[in-house]
Amino acid sequence: MNAQHIKKLNIQPEAVIFDFDGVVVNSEPYYEKALHQALAEHGIQITEDDWQDFKGLADAEFWQVFREKYNFKGDLEVIRKENTKLLRENLKELDYISGFKDFYDFIINNYKTGLVTSTSGHHLEWLFNNTPIEDLFEFKVTACDIDNTKPHPAPYRKIAKMLEIEPTKAVVIEDSVNGIKSANAAGMQTIGLLTSFTPEELQIADYLAQDYNDLNAIFGRK
Repeated sequence: MNAQHIKKLNIQPEAVIFDFDGVVVNSEPYYEKALHQALAEHGIQITEDDWQDFKGLADAEFWQVFREKYNFKGDLEVIRKENTKLLRENLKELDYISGFKDFYDFIINNYKTGLVTSTSGHHLEWLFNNTPIEDLFEFKVTACDIDNTKPHPAPYRKIAKMLEIEPTKAVVIEDSVNGIKSANAAGMQTIGLLTSFTPEELQIADYLAQDYNDLNAIFGRK
């Protein structure tokens, strides 16, 4: 993305809130690989278009949508267990998105921070204990903490209360359509990080960033 096309923030936020997968960690390729492997054993292939629709869904919602879309009549729990096993074998090599740690070190000294993810709290805990990824966020909302996950605004409304801020004083960094919709509906400003979707797909965000260099520019950081 050309630097001259990057808009700087038009508010002075009190908090910066991060999504997890595709924003903090480069996990999407691992999820996709494990799922393709698990489903292939049952003769099921997910198309690229369908995979785009699945991104950003909480685990329980994904399996419900999967069952309906593919008219799956088998035992979902068997596939879920196979998928989790394959996923965790691969995720031990998980790393941060390039530029995240440097940006986070800047953000943590200047703003309140929070994490809102459709990943379960149990899976996050496993990641923190079994991969190089650290538990950096004191305030977190996971799929286990709310009844309605993204794209419902509930997750972002909850983190605003935890951070004791008005939603309009927060900037959210998201990489999925569902995540942007959730934060927008909660009244927060949004930055679409283009790690998983195209600019056209994330045009509902207030800002777009190709990478963390663009995010630094949006925040006026040289």
